[in-house]
Amino acid sequence: MSKNQALEQLNQQIDDLNITNAEHAEIVDEYVQSNELPESEPVYDGNSVRVYKSGLFALVKSKDEQDQGDYKHIGNYIMPVGKTSFNGVSCLLLEFVNMSGVLSDVMIERGELADCRGLARKLLNAGYNIDIYYSKNLQRFLNQYQPESEIIAVTQIGWIDDSYVLPHQVIGNNNNIRYYGSALDGKYRQSGTLDEWRTNVANHCIGYEMLELGLYAGFASLLMPHVDFGFGLHFHGDSSIGKSTILRVASSIFGKPKEYINKWNATHNGMEFIGYNANHSLCALDEVNEAAKSTLDSIYMLIDGRGKSRAISRTGGVEQAKPKTWQTVVLSTGEVSIEDLAIEYGKNLKAGESVRMIDLDVKSICKDKEHADTLIENSLQYYGSANIAFIEYVQRSSKNINITALYKKYYHELISQHSNLHSQANRVAKYFALMRLAGDLAVQAGILSSDFKTKYYTDNIFANWYKLHSLAKEQSDVIGELITAIDDYPNYFSNNDVDCIERIQKRIGIYDGMGFYLIPTLTSKVLYKSKRFDKQKNILVQANVISNYRKSMRDKTTKTPVKVYIINTDNLNQFREDNE
Repeated sequence: MSKNQALEQLNQQIDDLNITNAEHAEIVDEYVQSNELPESEPVYDGNSVRVYKSGLFALVKSKDEQDQGDYKHIGNYIMPVGKTSFNGVSCLLLEFVNMSGVLSDVMIERGELADCRGLARKLLNAGYNIDIYYSKNLQRFLNQYQPESEIIAVTQIGWIDDSYVLPHQVIGNNNNIRYYGSALDGKYRQSGTLDEWRTNVANHCIGYEMLELGLYAGFASLLMPHVDFGFGLHFHGDSSIGKSTILRVASSIFGKPKEYINKWNATHNGMEFIGYNANHSLCALDEVNEAAKSTLDSIYMLIDGRGKSRAISRTGGVEQAKPKTWQTVVLSTGEVSIEDLAIEYGKNLKAGESVRMIDLDVKSICKDKEHADTLIENSLQYYGSANIAFIEYVQRSSKNINITALYKKYYHELISQHSNLHSQANRVAKYFALMRLAGDLAVQAGILSSDFKTKYYTDNIFANWYKLHSLAKEQSDVIGELITAIDDYPNYFSNNDVDCIERIQKRIGIYDGMGFYLIPTLTSKVLYKSKRFDKQKNILVQANVISNYRKSMRDKTTKTPVKVYIINTDNLNQFREDNE
C-alpha cells in the first residue's frame, strides 16, 4: 500500500467515527508526522517532486519495472518565492523551514543550480535540512520552477523609496524587499518601549547641549535622502568628561550601544565596511586617539559616502564593480581633535576634509558622574525603538510635511544670522539646519519631549563654532604659518640693524627692530612651498595682516634694494587671540 493510499484509508476510517472536523484534522496531522506522509494538497506538484508544508518529497522507484514508485520525504519545506537580478547576476529567493522549524529564506545565484552538491552545501550552511543523496532531485526542481514575483534584494539598511530596511524587518508597505547584507542583526534590535526610552534616556538629556545635539544628529541621519551630503561631529576634550556618553545616548536611538559603537582603530577597508553598513543611519566611532594615519585618510571617504573601485571576475573577463555608496552622519569622540591628530601624523587636512568632520571642543557633557552613569546604564536597557517611531512618523507625514522645503527654510534662517559666511561655514550651517529639523520632527512625533530646545542649541553651537572658524581653513592655514614664523623670527627674518650677518636658510623677510617685512619670492618659496605668492598675498591682504602695497628698502643681507610687504603685527596678534 502506498502512503497516499494509506492516508486515504485513514480518512475513510475516521469518517466512520462521530468526531468533529477539528478532531479529524488533528488525527490526520499526527499520523502524517509520525509516518512522514504529506498533506493531501501539495504546494507544488511536479513530475517527480512534490512540495508540501510538511516537507519536500521526491518520487522514488525501485529497479522493478512494474513499480510505479512512491514519494519519499527528502527534506524540509522549500519553495522559490521570487526572482531578482543582483549585481548583474540572476538570482532566486528560496523560502524554507530550517532545522529549528523556523521559516527562513536564502538567495542563490542561478548559476549555483549547475552543481547539485554545491547547491546542497549552501542550503545546509543556511540551515536547511535535506538528504544529500537526493540533492539532484532538489536541483532539477529548482531549475524547473519559475517564480513570478520580482524581489528587491538589498545589502544595505536604509530607505528604499518609501520603505526603510533593517536587517530584521522592513518598515513600510513594500513586501518584496529582502535584506541580504552583513550588518549585525542584533545591532538594530529593540529593548523596552518608546515610552521607557524617552523617560529613562532622552529626558535625561534635556538642557545639556551636547547630549541634545547628539540626539538631533542621530535622527538627522534618518533624513539623509532629502539632502545631498553627509557630515560628522567630533567631540573632543579631556578624559572622563562623558564624551562617550553622547555616543551611547545617540546609538540607543537605533540599537544596543555596545554593539552599535565602533572603534577608530580600523583599516581603510574596515572603515568602508562601517560606512556602508551605516547607510541612512548613525555611524558612531569612539576613541579617535586609536586611529592610525591610514584611518585618518578615510575621513573624506567615510563622510563623502563612496568606497574604492574594485575589479570583479565575470565569465569572459574582469569587470569593474560598482563602488559601494552610502549616506551617513558620523558621531566621533576622542581626547584630541581630528585636526591636531592629523598634524601629529604629519598630515594637513584639506579644507574639504576639515568641514566634513567638524571638531567640537567640549568642556563638560553631563551634570556629574552620577548623571553619566545613569545614562549609560539606562541606554543599555532601553534602545532600538526611537528610530522605528521616527521612520513611521516620517512615512505617515510624507503628504503633509515637505522635509526638503523645511530644511532649506531652516538653513536660510540660520545663515541670515551671520554676514558673509565663507563657503565652508555655509556647508557646516547645512548640518545644523538638518539637525534642528530632525529634532523638531522628533518632538512633533512625541519621541522627544517638548522641553528640548532644538533651535536654541543648534543656533548656539553653530555660532560658537563659527566664532573659531570665521576664516576659511585655507585662510587660517596661511595666517597660521606666518604666526609660526613670527614666533620663531630669528630663523625666518634677517636683522637689518646689523651690517654683517650670516645667511638664514629659512629667511622669508627682514626685521629692523621695529617691524617685520615680507620678501615675496622668499615667502612663497620657503614658507608656503609655492611658486607664486599671489594666492597667499590676497589672503593676508584681505585679513589686513599685510598692506596691498610694497615698500622699498635696502636689504643689508644682500646689500641690494628690495620691495617688501609690511606686516601689521597688531592685526596678526588679534587673529591669534581670536583663534586661541
